[in-house]
Amino acid sequence: MSRISSELCLTDYDALEFANNYGVDGIEICSDLSCGGLTPSIGLVKKCTENFKGEISVLIRPRKGDFIYSKVEKSIIFEDISAFQDLGVYCFVIGALVDGNAIDETFLYELREEFGYQTKLCFHRAFEAVPDVEEAMRILKKYKVQRLLCSGRNKSPMEDAIHFKRLMELSSGEPQIIAGGGIRAIGLVDFLKETSVDRVHFSAIPKSDSNQQNSREIPHYDTFVSILDAIHLASI
Repeated sequence: MSRISSELCLTDYDALEFANNYGVDGIEICSDLSCGGLTPSIGLVKKCTENFKGEISVLIRPRKGDFIYSKVEKSIIFEDISAFQDLGVYCFVIGALVDGNAIDETFLYELREEFGYQTKLCFHRAFEAVPDVEEAMRILKKYKVQRLLCSGRNKSPMEDAIHFKRLMELSSGEPQIIAGGGIRAIGLVDFLKETSVDRVHFSAIPKSDSNQQNSREIPHYDTFVSILDAIHLASI
């Protein structure tokens, strides 16, 4: 099997040091994973661009809730992308839907008109809400969205494998299918070998270091290591 790349979703600088120490291929920078992630701060992104040599992606999501955005919210998304490009970021994790949860094709058209096709786009897990997967994939291909981040929709690893194999067939390599969202080390090797997915996106739900309301949250780094070990084994 070809080499499988790894991508760590991080919300703070401590996690970046882990990524550097363990040779993670890429990072996605965001904030507030409790709601699925929001646009991160300029300061954190700047520090990451200065201190990480791998590929950097930034989540652009202006608020919690659904992915149906107003004209003003879309303008905020565009402003954020422009600001992060000034820091040297050229891969953005985005997603927008219309009523009925179809992909917002106008949004993708306007993104490409504004930023061109040299800007790498990853459509995030808003994709999981679309009612017609084949039509959604056609739209992503039309606007040359390079990556698609998906998680399993089912309760069993075998059902998830079937779902991802279908996505791989529909995409035919473009967009690249990234497995993410609830990824665990247990069963990951078999899943990757069964589906031929070649990029894994992972994070870990943080744990609090005390019972105080304002205590710091610490990621489960042992979980990260187990996932990286599984990715390595699946690549052999």
